[in-house]
Amino acid sequence: MRLTQLLATGLLVSGLASTANASTITVTNTIATFTTDNTETASLPFFESAPGFVAGDVLTGVQIEFDATETISSLTITNNAAGSESFTFTSDGTVSAAGTAPGATSIPAIALDTFGPMTFMIAGHGSTAPIPPPVSTAFDSGLVSELISPYDTTGTFTLGFTTLNGFSFLGGGNNLAASAATTASGTVEAIYTFTPAGPPPPHIPEPSSIMMVGSVLLFTGLLLRKRRSRA
Repeated sequence: MRLTQLLATGLLVSGLASTANASTITVTNTIATFTTDNTETASLPFFESAPGFVAGDVLTGVQIEFDATETISSLTITNNAAGSESFTFTSDGTVSAAGTAPGATSIPAIALDTFGPMTFMIAGHGSTAPIPPPVSTAFDSGLVSELISPYDTTGTFTLGFTTLNGFSFLGGGNNLAASAATTASGTVEAIYTFTPAGPPPPHIPEPSSIMMVGSVLLFTGLLLRKRRSRA
């Protein structure tokens, strides 16, 4: 080994280090279209049953979420009074998590985007006022779970959502009725962050050992340089 190489080795030996790379597994399932004011769920695997899991993988993070879309495809107001009525109409509701997913009940309910308020004048008994559909609203729960250990197992769990809708009138003398056709659909997802299994990491000397090796190499290099200068 040349003198310059020996000196360089002594100076750089303390730069030894090791790193661990994090990986992710994402699993998604679909919730087919269903009539609102109901609950629908879909199945997802726990970490050790997820595609791509290898024995020895270490789970470090969990994100579970649902994406929901609700659509009002038709909406009609009927006046049951003898005379005409003037009123303001508002539609709203909530979407909340459902299923056996650990921690799902801690996902806050998501308020629907309010449809309205809209002001109408409707004629006498039996008259209707159709409100132009469709209206769609999308939601994303986006929960990062603080619960890791319950997901570090085999098997499956369910995740989905419950939709609740309501209508309100301001005016109309309690003589108005709303008829709506609303549906919802969506997806559910689990994202697992983990440290992958692999061969044992290379042995990295303790800092004191590294300093000792570096000192020896530096001393040897200086000694060789001194002898050469004498020669």
